[in-house]
Formats: sequence, structure tokens, C-alpha cells
Amino acid sequence: MTDVATAVRPLTEAALRGVVAKYARHDRGARLLVVAGAPSWDGPDEVDSDIGPLRVVPAPSVLAARAAIVDHPDGRLVLITPVPMADLGEELAARAWKGQIQHPSPWDGVTSLFKVDAIDPALRHARWMVELLVSLAPAHGYPQPTSQILDRATAWRTLYRAGLGLAADRPSMADVLRWANTGVAAAALQRIPGEALPRIADQLVLDAGPGARPLLERARTAGPGDALRLGLVIDALWPIPDPVARTRFEERHLAGRGLTDDAANDCAKTARAEAGQRLAAGDDPDLIELISEADQLLADGLDDARAADSSIL
Repeated sequence: MTDVATAVRPLTEAALRGVVAKYARHDRGARLLVVAGAPSWDGPDEVDSDIGPLRVVPAPSVLAARAAIVDHPDGRLVLITPVPMADLGEELAARAWKGQIQHPSPWDGVTSLFKVDAIDPALRHARWMVELLVSLAPAHGYPQPTSQILDRATAWRTLYRAGLGLAADRPSMADVLRWANTGVAAAALQRIPGEALPRIADQLVLDAGPGARPLLERARTAGPGDALRLGLVIDALWPIPDPVARTRFEERHLAGRGLTDDAANDCAKTARAEAGQRLAAGDDPDLIELISEADQLLADGLDDARAADSSIL
């Protein structure tokens, strides 16, 4: 028997939840789930599922696995272990789901979390998105598609809602601006890996327009009101910005990233429309204060913007 932990990668909470979702969907009465992983578990003691909570116990050895079963005889149990099933023994294998150790797969995880039978082939080339959907999933998974297939449109719609907190199936620029203008955006983007953000920005540009990219990038560190404030300043500077003012604006507010004319005009048009609608709706002290701050930003920080012009500021 092998009582020494072999070299197995640590298991993330997201990966474990994917295995648990698969087990919960296909459970046939087994109360023990054995998952391959290094026993250095730092996740929760219990994970929730559609069939109730499961106790999570790392088991670095055969003795630890057997002790866990003795200590938790009644509830559902997840053992995280690097020990092969052949070493764990026939008695434990007889208790385990499917009689074998489960190896986490993001594809199995996302299929189970959406409760579907298949995945759109287009998503096979988007492992980053599948892994992100698994990591962001609520405890009881996602709403089940009617087609029993997880298609690309459903995946993006879910990522917008569950990942970004952007409550629109196919967001418009107005949706993106209002989202970026709240604290929801900054909090949500802190959970998104940096390498995923450019891909999300690319899709938002396709769905909403070129102005979505700078709004997404700015929203990572912005506070409430910042997106509309900056949109109004962009409206004052474009379509033909003073070169010095343009460079200074990009350095101070876009971390030096260039703002294309298409993106600037898109942001400006959307900010102008949003502010105009709120002004027409009546008393809005928050907007009046925001416009005053944008005016000050334009006057103080960009005082050489000789060509600046705006119908709002």
C-alpha cells in the first residue's frame, strides 16, 4: 500500500465544484466522492450541491481516507487524495461513486453546472471561458438551456450576467455605460483573471460597440459615476481633439492606452445621450454634481484643450 502522497496538482475550489456538480447530477445513491488532488486543500469544509451539502476532507494517505469514512459515517463525503484507488482498497472503492477516483475536467464541470448533455463545438476552443464559468458558478449551477446544449450565445449571456453583473443578454453601449458607472463593475472585474479581460472586451465591442473597450478597462479601477464623467470629457474633446489634451487624457485616465476615434465617438455619443435623458427627466442632484466635476476636470487637468466643445459641459 502507498501511504505517501504522490505528486498531484492542488485542487481549486472551482474544479472541485465542477466534479461535485457532475456527481450531484448523476448520483445513484453513492455517498462517497473520491477526487484526485494534492491534499493541501484550503477551501471550505463543506460544498453545497443540488443534493445537499458534502463534507470535504483531504486524505494524504490510505489511513487518512479510512479515518475520514469512520469519522463521517452518515453524511455525503468528498475525499481529496493523491492515492490511487488500487491502494485505497476494495472496501473504499465499493463505497465510492462509480467505484473510481474522479479527475476534474472543466468540460465535465460546465456540462453539469448547466445540466446539459453537450457543448457547442465552438466552445471547445474557449477553454478559458469554460474554466471561468466553472469558477464563477453559483452553488446550484446555472439555469438550464432548453436545447440541452450549451451554445456560445448562452455561454456569453451567462458570463455577462454571472461574471460581470451586466444584466443584459446582448448589451448596448448604454447598458455598458450604466454598468461601468456603478460600483458593481469594479467589484465584478476583480474576480476576472487579467488574461480573460481582453477577450471579454473583444466580445463587448462586437455586441455593444467600440466604446465598450475603454469603458471596460476604466471600470476596473473606477468609482461610481466615473464612466459618465469621463464620457462627457471625451465628448468635449472629440471629434477633433487637441493633440496635447488627447495625449494627456490618455495618460491620466487610460493608463497611456490610445483611444481610437471610433471608440471616443461611441463613448461620447452614449454619455451625451445618458446625461441628456437624465437632465430631461428632472431634478437629479447627483448628475449636476457629476457634470460640475467633469467641467472641473476639463478645465484644470486639460487646460490646453482649446478646441473643447460640449452641449452638456
